[in-house]
Parts: sequence; C-alpha cells; structure tokens
Amino acid sequence: MTEAGFTKDGDGLWAKDGKTLDATIQAFETIHGDIAPVLAEMLRNAGFDANVNFGTDAFQNMVDGKAGLYLFGHGASLFDPFEALNLYHGKFSSTIGSAAGNNRFSRYSNPEYDALIDEISPLDSSDPKFIEGAAKALGIYWRDTIDVPVIQWLHRIPYNNHYWTNWPSATNPVMGTNGAFWAHTGMLVIASLKPSGAE
Repeated sequence: MTEAGFTKDGDGLWAKDGKTLDATIQAFETIHGDIAPVLAEMLRNAGFDANVNFGTDAFQNMVDGKAGLYLFGHGASLFDPFEALNLYHGKFSSTIGSAAGNNRFSRYSNPEYDALIDEISPLDSSDPKFIEGAAKALGIYWRDTIDVPVIQWLHRIPYNNHYWTNWPSATNPVMGTNGAFWAHTGMLVIASLKPSGAE
C-alpha cells in the first residue's frame, strides 16, 4: 500500500489524497451472512475502509461492473480446470455498465491469456500439452490477480436416493459436477442419475 502511495490516517485506515480505499463487500445475506461480516472485520483490522452491502443493488453492481469487492463463486468444474479458466476468456468481457452474465463478471481481457485458452480448448485434460497450457494460463491468472479466492464454498444441497441414485458426493465425484442446478454442470448431474428401482 505504501508503494502505491497510501499512508494510514488517524483512524488507522489506508488513505491517499485524503480519501480512504472503499473496500465495501457486495454480498448476499442469505448465503454470505456468516462470512462477509467476518471478512469485512479482517479487512478493517488490516487498515481498509471495509463494510458489507447486503442491499438489493449488490448483484446489480456486480452485473454492471461497478468497482468494488464482491463475494461470488465460479460456476465451473472441479474435475477439469478448463471451464474455470475459460470464465476469463476475453470473448466474455463486457464493457462497464453493460450486463455481464453467466458468472463471467471479471471483464478481463488479455490476448496472451486468450491464445492459451484457445490452444487447450480441444485437448483432453490428461494431455501433457493441456497441462502445460493450463499451468501457463493459471500463472497469468495469479500474475494479473484476476480475482482473489477467499473461501471454498461447499454446496449444502440434500439428496434423496429413494427414486434416483448417483448424485454427486465426496465418495462419488461424478465427473467433477455438483448438484447446484443453477451451475453450468446441472444438466450433467441430471444425465448421470440412475433409477433406484423403487416404486
């Protein structure tokens, strides 16, 4: 922060030109009510002017590309890293103020990164060229700090195996899918289900 020209003010907050850095976290109370306040307190203790916005505008701010901190997730795969990396392809980048959707909110655009993603897209994740390209893309991800993972979210979705089995679980990764029906892998979960034989 000091290298960026910030100094701590009388309240112990990082400031530059008399203004603190707005570290308000845009979040959703129903799923982040236990996490966001703790994260905001940690940021305040580190000198950032942090608070939490659980308002109805939190999601719209993210969709519109308003600068700020956001708690959200990656609707991608746990088995094959391609879809997680593909979230940041420049073809999904929208201009500030225009709606970004499908969990692609970063507005990141980098031709070097895009070329790597295009190169590995037709390859199997076990292909050495895929592994090499994915590692390079991940290096760019961390170098440019596209986003900052702060938690690993565990979906708390109950399943009933009475009529249908083969739901995703810790012992049954089912191709890396998860049972969140709103995720990109929702249809894969449904296609993988097997009838139990119960009536």
